[in-house]
Amino acid sequence: MLERWSHYAALPLRIVLGCSFVVLGLQKLAGYFDGPGLARTAELMATGGLTPGTFWAWIVGSLELLGGAAIVLGLLTRWAALVLALESLVATIVGWQLTNVEFRLAALAAFVALALLGPQRYALDLKSPRLASWSRLGDTRGPASKAA
Repeated sequence: MLERWSHYAALPLRIVLGCSFVVLGLQKLAGYFDGPGLARTAELMATGGLTPGTFWAWIVGSLELLGGAAIVLGLLTRWAALVLALESLVATIVGWQLTNVEFRLAALAAFVALALLGPQRYALDLKSPRLASWSRLGDTRGPASKAA
């Protein structure tokens, strides 16, 4: 019954996860949305064992901001999902964000699912043959090729 809608499965994942990680990136880099800002994020990174803290704060904040935007737009979706899944795994293991471990584990699972699903509908990956080939990760029969 819902089979005809299955090619839209990645869209809510992309929108919700991508926007969530854009907000996380803005919290870390600029202190928006009641976030800690760069200086406090750098301190948290250093206390978690990631030194130099400022360097890692910039890396993580930029990764979340740009990766989240790429996920929302469907730009190199599978690659961005894999990188953000790895980042969520590291954040959970290192434990510098003990307050949202559940969110990080749920995001990890959702990013893995998104990497397996591919961009599907309404994604920039599907607008360019070169991006579509990158988003397939060698799978020529996957959802990205069906949706194109």
